[in-house]
Amino acid sequence: MNKINFFVPVIFFILFHLNGVNAQECRMFFPSTEGTVIEMTQFDKNGKPTSYSTQNVIKRNETAKGLTVRYQQTLKDAKDDKTFTNEMEVRCESGKFYVDMTDLFKGMNLESYQSSPEMQVTVDGDAMFYPSDLSPNSVLPDGKVTAKITTGGFTMLTMYVNLSNRKCAAIESVTTPAGTFECYKITQDVEAKAIVKVLATDITWLAEGVGVVKSESYDKKGKLMSSSQLTKFEKK
Repeated sequence: MNKINFFVPVIFFILFHLNGVNAQECRMFFPSTEGTVIEMTQFDKNGKPTSYSTQNVIKRNETAKGLTVRYQQTLKDAKDDKTFTNEMEVRCESGKFYVDMTDLFKGMNLESYQSSPEMQVTVDGDAMFYPSDLSPNSVLPDGKVTAKITTGGFTMLTMYVNLSNRKCAAIESVTTPAGTFECYKITQDVEAKAIVKVLATDITWLAEGVGVVKSESYDKKGKLMSSSQLTKFEKK
């Protein structure tokens, strides 16, 4: 499987599940109940499936400091059935929901680049969030995540995702094979680069306690590049 071709749909899927929520009661825009399984299917511009993403909540731990939730995530390419599996953890403390933004690049299997002791991979990212009072016309902060692969002090490859002009445009009811959900419609501009730079405008529909229900990515000419939708939501 070509890692660069896999990069864009995977990065968009992970991105919208890895935002922190700044709220008094940690309002969650993804599942937190153990055993919950969600599946997203990603499509190309013609509506053909390109990959599948599954997240399984494996551990919920409430402590005196707050709440920690651990997920197992599996990313599967539709062509060669190759999969990547990893785990990520999010936590709630003092009314804020935190996430390790380096998880954003786990689906890229960057460890495979470390073929020698001299090769290193570093990832840096902003702490993005959705406010507890999210509503139409809410303006959200910009964000950036960068991964660099270096060897002998020289940078071989830099990958990044920049988000700007983020806002909540509306509240809409969205129906997918997984059901009907009341969603916050989030729009934003995206600049992503692996080998080539991709400029896009994203529209994502988020449901509280569920996460991404549907998303669409358009190029700078307004043409659809890719989309995704929730195809399974099983809560135990």
